[in-house]
Amino acid sequence: MINVGVTAVGGGVGQAVLRSMQESRLQWRAVGMDTLSLAPGLYWCDEGYLISPVAEEEKYIEDLLQIVEQEHLDLLIPGLDIELEPLARHRDEFRAVDCEVIVASEPTVRLSHDKLALYRFCRQRGLPFVPTYTVEQVQEKGAHTRFR
Repeated sequence: MINVGVTAVGGGVGQAVLRSMQESRLQWRAVGMDTLSLAPGLYWCDEGYLISPVAEEEKYIEDLLQIVEQEHLDLLIPGLDIELEPLARHRDEFRAVDCEVIVASEPTVRLSHDKLALYRFCRQRGLPFVPTYTVEQVQEKGAHTRFR
Protein backbone atom coordinates (compact mmCIF):
# COMPACT_ATOMS: atom_id res chain seq x y z
CA MET A 1 0.00 0.00 0.00
CA ILE A 2 1.23 3.48 -0.88
CA ASN A 3 0.53 6.27 1.61
CA VAL A 4 -0.14 9.46 -0.33
CA GLY A 5 -0.65 12.97 1.02
CA VAL A 6 -2.54 15.47 -1.13
CA THR A 7 -2.65 19.15 -0.25
CA ALA A 8 -5.32 21.72 -1.10
CA VAL A 9 -8.03 19.06 -1.29
CA GLY A 10 -10.68 21.77 -1.31
CA GLY A 11 -9.61 22.91 -4.77
CA GLY A 12 -9.87 21.50 -8.26
CA VAL A 13 -6.38 20.03 -8.55
CA GLY A 14 -6.42 18.36 -5.13
CA GLN A 15 -9.86 16.90 -5.77
CA ALA A 16 -8.82 15.70 -9.25
CA VAL A 17 -5.81 13.92 -7.73
CA LEU A 18 -8.07 12.20 -5.20
CA ARG A 19 -10.52 11.15 -7.93
CA SER A 20 -7.67 9.77 -10.01
CA MET A 21 -6.43 7.80 -7.04
CA GLN A 22 -9.90 6.34 -6.52
CA GLU A 23 -9.99 5.22 -10.16
CA SER A 24 -6.53 3.66 -9.95
CA ARG A 25 -5.97 -0.07 -9.56
CA LEU A 26 -3.11 0.62 -7.16
CA GLN A 27 -3.56 0.24 -3.43
CA TRP A 28 -3.53 3.78 -2.01
CA ARG A 29 -4.15 5.27 1.37
CA ALA A 30 -5.09 8.93 0.95
CA VAL A 31 -4.30 11.64 3.49
CA GLY A 32 -5.83 15.00 2.61
CA MET A 33 -4.71 18.40 3.81
CA ASP A 34 -6.24 21.85 3.51
CA THR A 35 -6.44 25.15 5.34
CA LEU A 36 -10.25 25.06 5.46
CA SER A 37 -12.32 22.59 7.47
CA LEU A 38 -15.06 22.68 4.83
CA ALA A 39 -12.74 21.47 2.04
CA PRO A 40 -14.67 18.56 0.48
CA GLY A 41 -11.60 16.47 -0.20
CA LEU A 42 -10.82 16.23 3.52
CA TYR A 43 -13.85 13.96 3.84
CA TRP A 44 -13.02 11.78 0.82
CA CYS A 45 -9.72 10.66 2.36
CA ASP A 46 -8.74 8.01 4.85
CA GLU A 47 -7.45 10.83 7.06
CA GLY A 48 -7.82 14.61 6.81
CA TYR A 49 -5.78 17.39 8.38
CA LEU A 50 -5.99 21.15 8.69
CA ILE A 51 -2.69 22.87 7.91
CA SER A 52 -1.32 26.39 8.05
CA PRO A 53 -1.50 28.55 4.92
CA VAL A 54 1.49 28.37 2.59
CA ALA A 55 2.04 32.12 3.20
CA GLU A 56 3.23 31.09 6.67
CA GLU A 57 5.96 28.99 5.07
CA GLU A 58 7.83 27.88 8.19
CA LYS A 59 4.65 26.72 9.98
CA TYR A 60 3.23 25.27 6.74
CA ILE A 61 6.33 23.10 6.18
CA GLU A 62 6.39 22.14 9.88
CA ASP A 63 2.72 21.04 9.68
CA LEU A 64 3.35 18.98 6.56
CA LEU A 65 6.46 17.29 7.96
CA GLN A 66 4.58 16.37 11.12
CA ILE A 67 1.77 14.78 9.08
CA VAL A 68 4.25 13.01 6.79
CA GLU A 69 5.96 11.43 9.79
CA GLN A 70 2.74 10.64 11.67
CA GLU A 71 1.05 9.06 8.64
CA HIS A 72 4.21 7.50 7.15
CA LEU A 73 3.56 9.18 3.80
CA ASP A 74 5.51 7.87 0.83
CA LEU A 75 4.42 10.65 -1.53
CA LEU A 76 3.20 14.21 -1.15
CA ILE A 77 1.28 15.74 -4.04
CA PRO A 78 0.72 19.51 -3.94
CA GLY A 79 -2.66 20.79 -5.08
CA LEU A 80 -1.85 24.51 -5.47
CA ASP A 81 0.69 26.31 -7.64
CA ILE A 82 1.73 28.56 -4.76
CA GLU A 83 2.90 25.50 -2.84
CA LEU A 84 5.42 24.44 -5.48
CA GLU A 85 8.31 26.81 -4.67
CA PRO A 86 8.22 26.26 -0.89
CA LEU A 87 7.95 22.50 -1.35
CA ALA A 88 10.80 22.48 -3.87
CA ARG A 89 12.87 24.58 -1.45
CA HIS A 90 12.26 22.06 1.37
CA ARG A 91 12.33 18.88 -0.72
CA ASP A 92 15.37 17.46 1.12
CA GLU A 93 13.62 17.74 4.49
CA PHE A 94 10.84 15.50 3.17
CA ARG A 95 13.31 13.06 1.65
CA ALA A 96 15.01 12.86 5.06
CA VAL A 97 11.78 11.33 6.41
CA ASP A 98 11.36 9.03 3.38
CA CYS A 99 8.71 11.06 1.58
CA GLU A 100 9.03 12.13 -2.05
CA VAL A 101 7.36 15.43 -2.91
CA ILE A 102 6.05 15.45 -6.47
CA VAL A 103 7.55 18.77 -7.50
CA ALA A 104 10.25 19.98 -9.88
CA SER A 105 13.44 21.67 -8.72
CA GLU A 106 13.13 25.19 -7.36
CA PRO A 107 14.76 26.82 -10.46
CA THR A 108 12.41 24.87 -12.74
CA VAL A 109 9.36 25.91 -10.71
CA ARG A 110 10.48 29.55 -10.81
CA LEU A 111 11.00 29.35 -14.57
CA SER A 112 7.55 27.85 -15.10
CA HIS A 113 5.97 30.71 -13.15
CA ASP A 114 7.56 33.36 -15.39
CA LYS A 115 5.90 33.08 -18.79
CA LEU A 116 8.29 35.46 -20.55
CA ALA A 117 11.39 33.71 -19.17
CA LEU A 118 9.91 30.33 -20.09
CA TYR A 119 9.16 31.57 -23.61
CA ARG A 120 12.76 32.76 -24.01
CA PHE A 121 14.09 29.49 -22.58
CA CYS A 122 12.03 27.43 -25.03
CA ARG A 123 12.79 29.69 -27.98
CA GLN A 124 16.57 29.43 -27.37
CA ARG A 125 16.23 25.66 -27.53
CA GLY A 126 13.93 25.53 -30.54
CA LEU A 127 11.03 24.24 -28.45
CA PRO A 128 7.45 25.16 -29.33
CA PHE A 129 5.86 27.74 -27.06
CA VAL A 130 3.21 30.40 -27.52
CA PRO A 131 4.83 33.75 -28.43
CA THR A 132 5.05 36.00 -25.40
CA TYR A 133 5.68 39.75 -25.25
CA THR A 134 6.44 42.35 -22.63
CA VAL A 135 3.97 45.17 -21.96
CA GLU A 136 6.43 47.56 -23.59
CA GLN A 137 6.57 45.45 -26.77
CA VAL A 138 2.79 45.42 -27.00
CA GLN A 139 2.59 49.18 -26.43
CA GLU A 140 5.32 49.76 -29.00
CA LYS A 141 3.49 47.76 -31.67
CA GLY A 142 0.10 49.20 -30.82
CA ALA A 143 -2.93 47.42 -29.49
CA HIS A 144 -4.35 46.59 -32.93
CA THR A 145 -1.19 45.29 -34.59
CA ARG A 146 -1.01 41.58 -35.16
CA PHE A 147 2.17 40.00 -33.75
CA ARG A 148 4.15 37.45 -35.72
